[in-house]
Amino acid sequence: MEGRGPALRIVGVHQGTATPSTVKEHTWERERFPVISGFEVQGRHAEAEGIELYRTMQTTIREVQGCWLRRRRTREYRLNGEIGQAL
Repeated sequence: MEGRGPALRIVGVHQGTATPSTVKEHTWERERFPVISGFEVQGRHAEAEGIELYRTMQTTIREVQGCWLRRRRTREYRLNGEIGQAL
């Protein structure tokens, strides 16, 4: 990976939690359980990040190797309607 940012970005629309009552039908039928498998990401840029998941549900990552990547662990959360990030 020669550029900055994620090599793979998966963007969903899930805005609920793991509680079944918060999952919308569209998310359940068409976006649940993305699987990332069987590849390697080699970061050749100081800001290479590997994989980015945003509003996904039940993602599985297996048989993936990443090396020389920038470490950025964030988790989006919602508190009183405000969106923030926890590191």
